[in-house]
Amino acid sequence: MTVYAPSARSAHSGARKHAVLVPGFVGFDALGQLRYYPGVTSLFQDWPRRRDDASIDYFDNFPTASVEVRAHRLAGYLAKKVSRGEIAPHDEVTLIGHSTGALDIRALLRIITTNATTEVSDGHPVPNNVLLGTLKRVVFLSAPHFGTNVADYAARFQPVIQGVVQDLGLGLQLNRAPISDLRRWVAERLPAPRSDFTKAIVDALDESDESQATTAKQRADSRDARAELALWLEHMSKDFGAVHDLTTYPHVRRGWKSPAHFTLEERSAELASWPPGLQTRSYVTMIPKPASNGYACLVRPLGVTSWPLDRVYEVFRLLARAWLIPIVPQAAVGARTSLETLPGLGLLLRLQAQPEALFEFAHAICAQGRFDRPSAVATPPELVPLAGGAPVSSAAIDRSANDGIVNTASMLWPHVAGSDDHKHFLVHADHADVIGHYAWRRTTRASAARTYTAYDLFQSDSGFGDAQFTALWHDIFEFAFG
Repeated sequence: MTVYAPSARSAHSGARKHAVLVPGFVGFDALGQLRYYPGVTSLFQDWPRRRDDASIDYFDNFPTASVEVRAHRLAGYLAKKVSRGEIAPHDEVTLIGHSTGALDIRALLRIITTNATTEVSDGHPVPNNVLLGTLKRVVFLSAPHFGTNVADYAARFQPVIQGVVQDLGLGLQLNRAPISDLRRWVAERLPAPRSDFTKAIVDALDESDESQATTAKQRADSRDARAELALWLEHMSKDFGAVHDLTTYPHVRRGWKSPAHFTLEERSAELASWPPGLQTRSYVTMIPKPASNGYACLVRPLGVTSWPLDRVYEVFRLLARAWLIPIVPQAAVGARTSLETLPGLGLLLRLQAQPEALFEFAHAICAQGRFDRPSAVATPPELVPLAGGAPVSSAAIDRSANDGIVNTASMLWPHVAGSDDHKHFLVHADHADVIGHYAWRRTTRASAARTYTAYDLFQSDSGFGDAQFTALWHDIFEFAFG
C-alpha cells in the first residue's frame, strides 16, 4: 500500500500559516455566487499586517448531516491538503468554526486523536499525528457548545421541515421558462421586498433560472447554480442529524455522542486530549431582548407540545408514495403543498410588513426554551468586549440571552477556572452578522443574475456594521497569523 510521504516543500522551505474557515449549520462555502463568509477575503487582502506566507481557505460541508459525518469530512479535507503538499508538516493551521462548525472542529480533534490515520480520496492514508502537528490554533465563533433551544424547537418539526425541503428541491427543478418567466413578471409588479431574507430567496431563484435570452455562458452558470442548490436541498431532505446533535438534551446515536452533550468529566478529558500548546479563543455573540417581542406567547406552547401538523404531514408523505392508486398521491401532494405554501406565504407577507419579525421569532424561541446554565461553566469566564471597555462577568448573562440562534451562555467554553489560556470576547451582534451578513451589498458583476452578494439576514438592528466587522476579523487574523 502506498503511504503518505511529506512534500518536498516541508523540507526545503519555511513554514506557512493557513486559516481554514469552517461553515455552520447550512454547511456551504458558496452556493452559486452566495458566500457563507462574504467580505472576509477582501478584508484579508487589505489587512495591513498581511503576510506573504499566510492564506485563508474555505471548507464546504454537508448542510444538516450529523456532526460526526461533518467532522469526518473535515478530517478528509485537511488530510487531502496534506497529501497534496498544500499543507506541509511544519506549517501552522488555524481552524475557525462558526456555529455548528465549532462542534465539527471539536469532533475532528476527537477523531484524529483516537485514530492513527485518515484516508483521502486517492486511498493514501495520512498519519493523524501529522495533522495534529499542524493544528496550532482554534477559533470558536458563536459556538453552541451546550446546544441551543432553536435545535430543540426544530427537532419537533423534523418531518415537516424535511418534507418542505424535499418539495423545494422539486420546485427548483421546475423553476425554468415559462414558469420562471411568469414568476419574474409577477415579481416586477409587486413592491420590492423589504426583507433581506426574501431578497436572498429571490436571488437564489433568479440565479438558477435558465433563460434562452442570455448567453451560453450565463445559461451554463444558471445550470451550475441550480445543480448546486438542488444538491444542497437534497442533502438536507435526507439527513437531519445535525439538529439532534445541537439539542440541549442528550441524543446518542449508534454510540456517537455530540460534543454539545458532553458531561463535565467528558469535557475535562476532551481538553486533556488536545495537542499540547493548542491555542483557543471564543467570540461570544449576544443581542439584547427586542423591546417589543410579540412572539414569546406563541413560541412557548408550540415548543412545549408537539404540533399535530407533523403527524398529519407524515401521513401525507406516506400516501404520496402509494403510487398504486394515482388519485391518492395526487390528493396527498396537493394537501401537503397547501400546508407548506400557505404558512410560507404568510411568513413572506409578514416579513414584507415587518422585516425584523424573523429575528424576533428566532430570538423568542431561543429565550423561551429549556436551556439552563451548564455546570461546566459554574465558574464562568470574564468576557472582554471587543469594542473596548471593562470586562463583563459572564455570570450576569441571563439564560435567555442569545444571538437569535444560539443561547449566549452556550458559547462559554472551554474555560478552566483560574486560567487565562482561553479568552472570551463579547460581540454585540446577531448570529449572521459576524460572518458578513449584516448589510446587503449589490453585486459588482454586470453579467450576474444575482442582485446581492450579502444580506442582513436577521435585520436585528444590532448596530453591527463595517467598523465592527473589520475589528472582529482583524482580531481573528492577528490571532491566526500574528
